[in-house]
Amino acid sequence: MKIKIKDVTKKVLPLVIIPFILTGCGQKSDCEIPSRHVHKYVSNNGIVKYIDSEQKQYGNYNWQKDYLEITSDDALFFKTKGNLFEGDDNWKYLYNVMKSNSKDYLTFHYHYTTTSTYTTTDSKGHTHTHTRTNHHSGWSEDPTHRGVDGDVRINHHKFYGYRIVKKNGEYIREQSPLVDDFRDIINDYPFFYEYKPDNTIDSLFDDENCVVIVYNEYEFDRNVLTRLKVTDFNDFTGPDLTNTELAKTK
Repeated sequence: MKIKIKDVTKKVLPLVIIPFILTGCGQKSDCEIPSRHVHKYVSNNGIVKYIDSEQKQYGNYNWQKDYLEITSDDALFFKTKGNLFEGDDNWKYLYNVMKSNSKDYLTFHYHYTTTSTYTTTDSKGHTHTHTRTNHHSGWSEDPTHRGVDGDVRINHHKFYGYRIVKKNGEYIREQSPLVDDFRDIINDYPFFYEYKPDNTIDSLFDDENCVVIVYNEYEFDRNVLTRLKVTDFNDFTGPDLTNTELAKTK
């Protein structure tokens, strides 16, 4: 049996600056607070975050009167934080993300070729017919998919967050290790992006997300693929969904 394990290493993400208006209150809200501050916003799916804006609508977030006074240095912190939200304020959301991504699943590699014909017309108006070879490959959850070759992945969801640290006078975002439960990192890496489905390990550092799919890969005889089950593998450990609280059980 051949085992291929996809390795993931921690990376420091480059700072992506998101523009904010820091010149006081706009005309979209009824705010009259003279000091520098950030307002509480709540998204349509209940995520709470503080944003340096006075717009009634900020994407899918709605402006609230609650606010925090900030200093000039705090403003730089919030600029670096960008679209991140605090995990402590949004534990129910993070728990539901874990719950919806708690099941491992199998995928089966396939590759096969087909042929197709196409026509071209030359300068004299004559039509010519040609044959083209088409190559198809990918991964499917169907073990009977055409062209399965015996390579099988056990897929598992991992979770990650961020922390904001100051180095050489500048704030930067650092990504956490990948974990099986948000509670394993939430104290040291308290900030998170909203969940976007289908984040693969190859796009881990390309998208703003808090969930990634990792996998171990095996090679089997094609004749046994339909008999394989997730329970045949014990590669990964999932989150503790019996505990719905932010604090971990001992």
